[in-house]
Amino acid sequence: AEEATTCNDSCFRLLQDAQTAEERIIALEKAILIFNHIEEIEHNCAVDRGYGEILCWRLQTLLLNNSSASSSLSSSSSSLGYSVLSEDIECEEFIPEEVEEVAKTISVLEIIHRCTAEKLQESFDSIHAKLIPLLFEAIERYMPLIIHYNSVNDWPFIAVSNCVKLVGYFSTLVNGHILLDRHTPYLNVMLQVLSFRPRSADDVMNDVIVWVLWLLSTYPFKHKLLSKDGCIDLIISSGESVNSNMEMREGSIVCLLNLLELEEAQKTMVLNDNLLVFFIAMLKEPCCPIAERRDIWMNYHAAKAAQLLCTPAANADKLCRFENGVFVRTLVNLVMADCEAWNAACGLCHLANNSDLARNSMLHRPDFIDILAKTALSNSNRAIAAEALSKLLPNIDSFDTYTRIIRLMTIRSNFCMNAAVEAILEKMSVSEKTRILMASDDSMISILIEMTRNHKNTYVMSQATKAILLFTLEDQCKDKIRGNQDILCALCDVVRQAKIGESSKCSDFHASAAYATVALCNLCVDVESDNNILTVLIATSY
Repeated sequence: AEEATTCNDSCFRLLQDAQTAEERIIALEKAILIFNHIEEIEHNCAVDRGYGEILCWRLQTLLLNNSSASSSLSSSSSSLGYSVLSEDIECEEFIPEEVEEVAKTISVLEIIHRCTAEKLQESFDSIHAKLIPLLFEAIERYMPLIIHYNSVNDWPFIAVSNCVKLVGYFSTLVNGHILLDRHTPYLNVMLQVLSFRPRSADDVMNDVIVWVLWLLSTYPFKHKLLSKDGCIDLIISSGESVNSNMEMREGSIVCLLNLLELEEAQKTMVLNDNLLVFFIAMLKEPCCPIAERRDIWMNYHAAKAAQLLCTPAANADKLCRFENGVFVRTLVNLVMADCEAWNAACGLCHLANNSDLARNSMLHRPDFIDILAKTALSNSNRAIAAEALSKLLPNIDSFDTYTRIIRLMTIRSNFCMNAAVEAILEKMSVSEKTRILMASDDSMISILIEMTRNHKNTYVMSQATKAILLFTLEDQCKDKIRGNQDILCALCDVVRQAKIGESSKCSDFHASAAYATVALCNLCVDVESDNNILTVLIATSY
């Protein structure tokens, strides 16, 4: 350990004593050779010995000396507040030796900051005020040069890459983003990196862009990022470019997802058609049990982002109309393929609650309605799913599908059952023909009888009794009901549970008893029916 420390000290003494650029580069290369590993203990020692301050001072001197030579190497200015890279930049004054020394200095800085989080925090607190502006200046200065110099020793790339890595390390600290953001160029510089257009899917800059995307995905000042002109489009283009790799696409989605957690962003980002096209393309990516882990996470993040876009009621019609309903169809297909069905179903529930267009689109998929019912029973957003179903059910043409969904929703005595009984009442109000059809269905009658006996959910009990009362208003339904002893017993039980004279807390019991009494009266049409009902009343009174 002592030998290693001595060796480390010697290379930094060599750097401090060097008189020429060649000598400094030799010292930097020696430091890279010594420190280029992941042993945190040695990096901690480097931080403790002040190597970061030495390198920071050296970088400041280099950038100051090179400033005049690099003045014409700035990228084309933009009204956006950050530079947009162009391939039409003149680089006659580019001096490889000087950029090499800058790049290697930043490389050693990056390497020694592979230390523990505690030491990283100590170093950041000590040198951030001087170092961060230098890193931002280096990125702004050398980003345009990456377009022209792509050799093995691409010093502009190495300088920019390690600057971004250092900013990424610091952003993970408790006060990282806060102190970084106090430097005005922070977002502008990061967006300048995103404006780079890779030449291929294997371009070395792709990894740097991924670093920036993940850095922005943890950026806490979402309002500020959202208000940055062109920011959303740059994030999207980083993921949708023909040369974008999977990591870039995932980074773009996560960055957009982070923004969409802001309610304001949900209402403004939906207006960006490029964003919708990008999400639809990502949601159409293959998703299967044998998919790579990164594929699975990418689909998850895309579906989660789509769900957040669906949340505001004001977004519903826009999303449903977009490209003739392709957004809604994409989410439905995800649910049907059981690929991120949880988030997709939640998004569709929001749309169904807020848009007739969405409801009409979903009604053509009975199999999807089944899955939506199961979502209402098991999903953490089941209340939203139940509400969506209550709006879909009255418009389902197939009575078999309607009854099957109602049966699913009555498995548990909760808001799903509430939604089911409300849907039954709404369906009954459509027409006399509908009521006759429902009264003739044994499954529907069975569901209502079970509901009238649900004393734990008194709202469901009262509404189910009301539904039976509505049946007794139709002459064609009376014979069917009078002949069903289970219905008569259920109505008599409701009367017997009236809790007359008790507090208003029992109002549902009172209402149920009133509905049941009127229903029984409606069924008393002749001596035979009167005797039958009387027999049941006597039997249930004991």
